[in-house]
This record gives sequence, C-alpha cells and structure tokens, in this order.
Amino acid sequence: MEDIQTFIARSMPQYKEDLVSLVTIQSISAQEEHRKDLQKVATKTVELLRQAGASAQVIQNDGFPVVFGEIKVSDNAPWVTVYNHLDVQPANEPQWKTSPFEPVLTEQGIQGRGATDDKGPMLSIVYAIKYLKETSKLPVNVQFVFETEEESGSKHFGTFLERNAALLHRPDSILVSDTIFDGDDPAVTFQLRGLTMGTIELKVGEAGVHSGMLGGLARNPLATLTKAIATCMDNDGKVLIPGFYDGVQEPTVREKTIIEEVAARKNFEKIRADTGFGEFYTENAREAEMRTNYSPTFELHGYEPEKSGTKISGYAKAHFSMRLVAGQDVADLEKKLQDHLRKTHPRITVHIAEGCTAVKTSLDSPYMERARQAYVSAFGKPAVFVATGGTIGAFPPMQKVWPGVPIVMMAQSLMSDGYHAPNENFKWEQARRGIQTIASYLQSIGDLRQARETFINP
Repeated sequence: MEDIQTFIARSMPQYKEDLVSLVTIQSISAQEEHRKDLQKVATKTVELLRQAGASAQVIQNDGFPVVFGEIKVSDNAPWVTVYNHLDVQPANEPQWKTSPFEPVLTEQGIQGRGATDDKGPMLSIVYAIKYLKETSKLPVNVQFVFETEEESGSKHFGTFLERNAALLHRPDSILVSDTIFDGDDPAVTFQLRGLTMGTIELKVGEAGVHSGMLGGLARNPLATLTKAIATCMDNDGKVLIPGFYDGVQEPTVREKTIIEEVAARKNFEKIRADTGFGEFYTENAREAEMRTNYSPTFELHGYEPEKSGTKISGYAKAHFSMRLVAGQDVADLEKKLQDHLRKTHPRITVHIAEGCTAVKTSLDSPYMERARQAYVSAFGKPAVFVATGGTIGAFPPMQKVWPGVPIVMMAQSLMSDGYHAPNENFKWEQARRGIQTIASYLQSIGDLRQARETFINP
C-alpha cells in the first residue's frame, strides 16, 4: 500500500490546484452581494468531497448553504463529524500586497483571503480522509458538515441542525481544524471564549450642525460617548464596568499547569513579527496568556459617523465586542454596561446581539490525548493543550443538538498566517503536516465509541 508520505508528495500538485479554486471564490458571508459565491464554494466543495470518496450534497439553509457528506465504513465504527467553514472575512484592507481573491503561489505557500481561515486546513482534512479511504485504513465513519456563515456568527447553523436531524448521525466526536498555534509547538485547543458584539449609541439632535455656528455650545455626542467609553477600562486594560468579572471561574489545577507551560514558550518578539502589532499591556508571559485566552474582554472597534468636515453630528455610535468566559451571562452584562455608561449621560443606550457561549472539552477525554499524540507523526513531538481566545459560533448549536460529544480542535495554522488580516497565507509545509497529522489521528480513534461523557458544558 502507498504510505502517507508518498501519497502527500503525489497529491500536493492537485491539492494546490484545489485550494486555488477555493480561494478564488469570494465567499464573503457578511456581504449580501456575495451570496451567490456561497453557493459556488459549496458546489465546488461537494465536487472535492466526491473525489475523496464521499457522498455529498448542498443543503440550502436560508441563503447560507451547508455542505453535507459522509463516508460509512461499518455499522460498528464510531462516527466522526468533521466541521469547518467555507466562508471568509471581507478583504478591504489597503495593506494587501496582492489582490486577495487572485491567489499567489510561492515555493513556501499560498497568499489569498481564506487560505488559512479556513479553506487550506479544511482541504487538508479532506485529503487525509481520501488517503485513508483509498488505502482501506479508515477505521471511522465520517460525516462532513461545512457551513458558509461562520464569519458572520453562524446565526442560521442551529436551524440547519434542527431541520436535518433525521439526516445527521449523532457523532461520537467532532473534529475541527479552525484554530491557530503560536511558536514551534503544535496545539490542540480545549477551550474557546464566547463572544457578543453590540453598539453604544447617543442621540442629542435630529441633524448635524456646523461647528462655526454652535461649536462650544452644542453637546457633542461623539465626545460624550468617547468620555463614557473611556471609563470602561483603565490604563492597564482592566475592565472597570462594575460586576463585569462576576461569576468568572478560576482555572483548574491542571489548567494552571498548562498556562505555565504555554507561558514559558511565549515569545513577544515573534508575536510582534507575526502580527505586526507592537504595543501590549504587559509582557509578563503568564499574565499575557491569561488575558488572551482565559479572561473576558471589552474591546472598542470603531465609531459612527466617521470624519465629516467640521460638522457636529446629532448622534454617535460605537461598535464594541466582549469575549466571554464560563460563568458570564450576556443579558446581565448588557445591563451592567448600560447602567455604567449612563453615569456619564442618561440617554446612552446599549444594544447587544445574541451572544455565543464559551466552549470547553475535558482534558481527560481519550479523543483529546490521541489528538495530542497524533502530531508526533508529522512534527516529531506531541501537541500542547491550549486555550484559545477566539470563538466559533457553530459550537453552541452543536452542543445543544449533540450534548456530551467532545469537540476536538486540531490546529494547522500559524499566528503568522494572518487570520482576519491583510496578506493572509497558508504554508505548504503546514498542509503536508496537517494531512499526515489528521490521518494519524483518525487511524488512532477507531476503538473509541460512546466516549461522550468527556464533554464539559461551562
């Protein structure tokens, strides 16, 4: 039989061609004009799954199609649901050095929107399964569920799961490759923060006025809102909203050990180089790990209206987000934030979108340990367990429909790949290692069935 290294070497030209075809599609879920591209990327992915030996179809879901596919090897084999997303972030940043949807290939990798988030890692999983099926080494049944709305919050994904309950198999585990590792050590993620986004508004007039007429007299809502928001954080980045940290849980003993291990590997100079961001609240490695992955946040992202000559607008709006951890309630935080801001002005209003809760899988799960060990085949060492500060909106609906099923997040991407950033890229070496690692993992879990007690609902 063909070994995995030979398969990868033989398959990489086709892998690159397939990834180019996916990255070229402008599957931006946040923009109405690209809904047709969501259909296009779903159709292309069905084609790729069929080439890998799966049955596959596009299932329409309120304008956000979902690709469903499956490979069944045995009635007695465990079911693995492979979840990933096919949509991408917008690519309007002026820092792009190339056209984001005209992928550029080099000896090192590919540059283009969606290359690492999440089309490259998704394709690596497909190729790993293709290898195992072709060589009769696949010991698990596989169910593919690829959505097209993750970058917009997966608002309709729960509806898809409920509508198609009769079609979907209840899995024994869920495999996801939509996370990042930092530095030289590969990672398996066991915890994600939740997320909610919203706006803070203040209206004091129906229309704007010229600053030469009422400047100095008219209460400027943009200035007032800025002053109010400034009271939400101190100079060290600590959130000052009263009660914001109520209910936040301390890390467990094992999590504290992981925090120390991850912190010991943290390299701030590399983080600067990988992200292009130069200033941090702290360079204490342990505190940095807590801030980015274990603690809740309040972040400001922009104001309306944008600069408009010398006019004083009659209203102001700020966009913000909060990353949430276990023990926090969205409705409670909305009230606490509005009560706090109204100390500056009584008509400030806060509007929060429905939140996505934090997600955590037990480190005692046998799936987690086998995922960690699977990296030895391609990286020469096991992965480290990490918490990640990001959010995947599809996870809470999956928890609701499939309670108790462990979610295994196996990272293929690097911090330097530019998630949600200009010049996003994915390296061929990561693709090769990803194919080998995922194949090793799936081969290792054929004996794990009904191991559902290892999921923790925070």
